[in-house]
Amino acid sequence: VARRSSDLRVNGEASVGAAALVSLQPRLAVPRATLEERVTSGDVGVAMGIKGTEVAKQSADMVILDDSFATITHAVAEGRVIYANILRFARYLFSCNMSTILTVFAAVMLGWPPPLAALQILWINLVVDVISATSLALEPSAPDVMKAPPRDPKEPILGWSTAATILGHGSLIAASTLGVYFVAFGMEPEDHARAHTTTLAFMTLALAQVFHAFGARSREKSIFSRWVLKNPWVWGAVGVCVFLQVLAVSAPLLNRVLHTVPLSGRDWGLVLVGAIAPVLLVELIKLVRRLGRPRPR
Repeated sequence: VARRSSDLRVNGEASVGAAALVSLQPRLAVPRATLEERVTSGDVGVAMGIKGTEVAKQSADMVILDDSFATITHAVAEGRVIYANILRFARYLFSCNMSTILTVFAAVMLGWPPPLAALQILWINLVVDVISATSLALEPSAPDVMKAPPRDPKEPILGWSTAATILGHGSLIAASTLGVYFVAFGMEPEDHARAHTTTLAFMTLALAQVFHAFGARSREKSIFSRWVLKNPWVWGAVGVCVFLQVLAVSAPLLNRVLHTVPLSGRDWGLVLVGAIAPVLLVELIKLVRRLGRPRPR
């Protein structure tokens, strides 16, 4: 087939071994209109770069320069990796934004003082979230990337399942932040309570979002496995974000800009508990989902 065909149509999500060949056009005298119709009849039109006709290459969506069908497999695998990384990026960024919105909204509805200052929200959105989300977009290819069934081309990127995940993860982070904020009310004298409580809420929310980057890499795999070590960009992003958050409460300049105060050892313990709790709850949900999945016989 590789020697005689000049263009073919394959399902963009299928591997070569299981590809649905919608149109296979040998090198024969075929009218131009018919050839163009066959090349454009499927999801993705593929033409051979060496042996393919000029008509086929002009009508195709993709031209294989080396005329190797294996190139299609590599292209599909790379496309799946890019699509999965877009999903990771979107799920993480939207869930973090959701947690910030829910934190402020819930505090207002409960009659509490605002848990975050405006510049603190801006810091989280522009520094913490962007750095962590960018590292998720650099996730390497998984070994089983070609074992998944084809995706429905009409399926939206943010479907109901993804929306539920975003809302669930955002709610967990918001609930943990509000819990720390509530506990912090009685930890300082009244004249320092405002700056202290907002600092604790700010640090808890920011670090919870940073640590959430580990769990956001996969909806199924646990972070308590060697798989979590395969993306050094995430570890680098987490390290940079943690360092910046420490500066946010330690550097006098950032104290004035972000309206933060230095934290004690007890404060850091409370912040870490609040920041790690959502990660552990997400991993528990993953475990329950894996245990509830039917095993192949």
